[in-house]
Amino acid sequence: MATAPLLQGTVIDAIDRHAPAHVVLDAAGMHFLDAAGVTALITIYRHAAAQDAAVRLINVRPLVGTVLHLVDLADFLRAEPRAAGAIPEPGHH
Repeated sequence: MATAPLLQGTVIDAIDRHAPAHVVLDAAGMHFLDAAGVTALITIYRHAAAQDAAVRLINVRPLVGTVLHLVDLADFLRAEPRAAGAIPEPGHH
């Protein structure tokens, strides 16, 4: 996942700046999840937990959801599948 470091840095910076109680990550644009992505999500989860913030991953595609379940992260990240009737991404119908 070439964007894993960017995601991790951006989310951790936002947690540090805003001290939210909840961090919601929209995974609608996440088409796959590799080891770098899993590591980034674990780092985000741990950082948020250290700040007493809950993390939730929404609009999880089936393939990404499968990876999250295989590595036992789905429950920690409170991963939710993509909602039926969700607005399609631009260029996808």
